Amino acid sequence: MGQNNKQFELTGVASMKSTKFDDHLQELVSRYGLTNLASAIGMDKGALSRFKNGEGNISMADLEALLDYADIALVPKRQLDLFLDMRIFDGELLGGRT
Repeated sequence: MGQNNKQFELTGVASMKSTKFDDHLQELVSRYGLTNLASAIGMDKGALSRFKNGEGNISMADLEALLDYADIALVPKRQLDLFLDMRIFDGELLGGRT
């Protein structure tokens, strides 16, 4: 898992939007290919394919590996809302230079 997925920086609150997990998964499969993605997270390609198509489940360990590889963090909505409110406030204080 040497891939550094932290190349997408937040440039403002407008860039923060809710995205469905299956959209993230489809983007990962498109970017790396199903076989490469499954191999990178140590998962069976068939199991990942079934999961992607909504036809199967994966273990918590596989889900954690997938989230880690995708650089996705699960954050309670209340904490996200608080963060967004702070970013808006900071932006107002800095004259829009967040």
